[in-house]
Amino acid sequence: MKNIKIRILILCLCLSVIGYIPASARTEKVKTDIDWPVFMQKQDLIWETLPEYWYESAYMGNGMLGLMIYKEPEQNYIRFETGNCSVHDHRTGADLFAIPRLLTGHFALHPEGKIINGTMHLDI
Repeated sequence: MKNIKIRILILCLCLSVIGYIPASARTEKVKTDIDWPVFMQKQDLIWETLPEYWYESAYMGNGMLGLMIYKEPEQNYIRFETGNCSVHDHRTGADLFAIPRLLTGHFALHPEGKIINGTMHLDI
């Protein structure tokens, strides 16, 4: 009998801690009148400092083609690294994780002056 009382007490404490509200007491409504252009403007990606490595690069793509943009470390140019998800290592006998995607190339933007800083904004 003592075990049952302890279990009931623990259950009550757990329910009070997680804020249990019975389904009949909920009054939340689904919001359907969303101003999508305004909502999407708040989701834009913004880089406030110029990325200097590929792992912190600004990126864009459509699921098949991709582009990573960053300042090449220790260099004075902006690198545009291109990729395509259908370009990968085709060696036979490799498992799924041993078939990496391969980069398809890059473009380099060499300015006349020294690159000091920069920002990027991806308008979704």
